[in-house]
This record gives sequence, structure tokens and C-alpha cells, in this order.
Amino acid sequence: MMRIVKTGQQQWFWLDDRGLIAARPPGVHTPTCTPKESGVQPLHAPLERRAGAARQSPHAARHVHAYNRRAYGVQACQTGVQSLHACLEGVQSLHALWTGVQALHACGLT
Repeated sequence: MMRIVKTGQQQWFWLDDRGLIAARPPGVHTPTCTPKESGVQPLHAPLERRAGAARQSPHAARHVHAYNRRAYGVQACQTGVQSLHACLEGVQSLHALWTGVQALHACGLT
């Protein structure tokens, strides 16, 4: 059996026979914490629906490093020496267009 006990100033508790404090009166159930399916859409949902957006596989969406970014058309961030090489390759290709002389890329592959 549950009874109401007042302790201090305006503090009421429900105590059962064992002396345990209950947060709610008898018959009142704790609400479930699981969200409904028709709840609020995630913040990134409109971005995924734009026309021409490449969808990643669920595995790739969780692990950015686990797939080849260039196969999906995504450029990896370039920093330091890599960005310098990319810049030099662009300058060399422009120079080749202007002068007609083919120059080697900084990576040495072409």
C-alpha cells in the first residue's frame, strides 16, 4: 500500500510498505522514451533530397575512411604538400596550354 508523506517545505513523496520512494502515484505509468516514427525529421534530411546528390552506402556514411572518395566524386581535403602539388599541377597544365610544351606533373605519374 502506498501513502503520501510530506517532508520539509512543499515536498511530497509516495512511500510504499517497504519504505521506498516512488516518483508517481499508484496507477500512473512511466511514459515510454522511444520516439515515434512520424516525429521530427533529422536536420540533414533536406540536403540528402536535393537533385543530383550522390547517396553513399550506409557503411560509407558511417565510416568516411572506409570507401574510395574519388569513386563517389568527393574530393578529399588537401593540406600542406598535397595542396602545393595540386596547385603546381594546375599551373603546369596552364603553362602547357599557353606554350604548347607538355610538362610533368608534380606527382611524376604523367
